[in-house]
Amino acid sequence: MKIKILTDEIYYLEAFGDYVKIHLEDKFVLTNNTLSNIFKKLADTGFEQVHKSFVVKMVKIQAIEGNLILLKNAKIPIGQKYRSEFIEKFRYS
Repeated sequence: MKIKILTDEIYYLEAFGDYVKIHLEDKFVLTNNTLSNIFKKLADTGFEQVHKSFVVKMVKIQAIEGNLILLKNAKIPIGQKYRSEFIEKFRYS
């Protein structure tokens, strides 16, 4: 089954084994794909990889608290590898 999801509806993506959870406001959709493939398709649409297992929509971020990104219904870890680049982009977004 195919479901149309608008990029504005997505809060974050989460790697889940051989699948990716696409988290929307109050539900998620599971897709058989890789995080890197989906992230490539979302290039230049306001998403940023912040951890090896997470990609977030920058405008959905409510706050950063230590090494966590706070979204409406989630706390996403910031990976050490991604931290400096993410913080730099967040400052100027």
